[in-house]
Amino acid sequence: TAILELRDITFRDKHGNVISQTSPTLLNDARKVIIRFRTQKNGEQMEKIVLWRSNKKLCPVIIWARICQRIRSYQGTTHRTTVNTVLLESCGKTVKLKSKYVITKLRHAVRFAGPRNLGIHVESVGTHSIRTSFAMMLALRKVEDSKIMKKGRWKSDAFLRYIRNYVDQFGAECSADIAHEGNNFNII
Repeated sequence: TAILELRDITFRDKHGNVISQTSPTLLNDARKVIIRFRTQKNGEQMEKIVLWRSNKKLCPVIIWARICQRIRSYQGTTHRTTVNTVLLESCGKTVKLKSKYVITKLRHAVRFAGPRNLGIHVESVGTHSIRTSFAMMLALRKVEDSKIMKKGRWKSDAFLRYIRNYVDQFGAECSADIAHEGNNFNII
């Protein structure tokens, strides 16, 4: 899958009008974000997903707006700048985060949470774990498989083999904690 660029992220207001990523009212006015996946491993091209604003802590519209605003604040940013771009304050240069860095951070979080508590092996955690964890959280909330496929952009029911083993291994208490509406997720 090609890494998303700023040009792949579009915001719209309640009337369907496009809102610029540099608009000072973006956080207030954006009602939905449209993300275009130019190329994917499954061969699909130019697929778009629409995410709507919510009143939840992890609102996708707000999160994407903040990501775009942060990247747009960097000197030299263009519509072709990728969403994995960060500013190193120590030297004032922008760099692109690599998947190896993300894997390291994910594994650190698993070690911090306690692999035994999660029922997983640290070495099995990778960037794909983000998608499979999302599918598992939806499954624990009793979301229909067809909706999980749509939300996670799964083209087949292959995600079932990722989540069923973990759901079966999780204790009832841990499953209830993940599925609970009022849970407080920490952003790492």
